[in-house]
Amino acid sequence: MINASVFFPSTLKDYKSKVDYGVAPFPHSATGKSITLGVQDYFMAFKKPGNAEAVKAWMNFLFQPSNYAGFLKAAGGFIPATKSASSAVDSSLLPFINQLPNAIFYPGDLAAWPKVAGTITTQVGTGVIYDAKGVLDKIQKVAVAAGTK
Repeated sequence: MINASVFFPSTLKDYKSKVDYGVAPFPHSATGKSITLGVQDYFMAFKKPGNAEAVKAWMNFLFQPSNYAGFLKAAGGFIPATKSASSAVDSSLLPFINQLPNAIFYPGDLAAWPKVAGTITTQVGTGVIYDAKGVLDKIQKVAVAAGTK
């Protein structure tokens, strides 16, 4: 089992891979709830005098149904954020889309999240070598200290 993203099917296709794969939520206990990790991406624009109209024009252009569907296809696997683009979705994305109701997303709106994410990235792998509970407790302490703002 590997933890892969929605880009996995298109990558296999690009490399003409014959790997037979399936998509499933994370394993859980018999009493646990089925979940998957949700990840969101953002379009960003910078507040600079005179940029507002250009940004608005770009976003209006991008989210025209034919343009947005083309962007999603060229990007190789983003799940559409609009109903109009969802009608042209690649069928290989459907197993991922079907798991969205049970997705838990990174708290991207918290200023404290980058510190916590950095600690997870650098420390979670050490749980294989060292005391797993101790590593998770250390990460939890960083998260609590970082706060919820």
